[in-house]
Amino acid sequence: MVEAVREGLGLGLAPRRIGDRDPRLVRLDTPRPPTPREVWLAYHQDIEPSPRVRAVIDFLVETLSE
Repeated sequence: MVEAVREGLGLGLAPRRIGDRDPRLVRLDTPRPPTPREVWLAYHQDIEPSPRVRAVIDFLVETLSE
């Protein structure tokens, strides 16, 4: 979605952490904040202990919690 907005195909929501770093994106003021959205992270219980998978999970939780 962010790439589509970068290419001028419309408006979209993006975390400020992404949008503020990209000079091709412009933040627009809105009359009210966007409705919060849930993000679900699913993984098979057998791969959870893997250090690589744990690193991705920790990164996503930290990034998306902001």
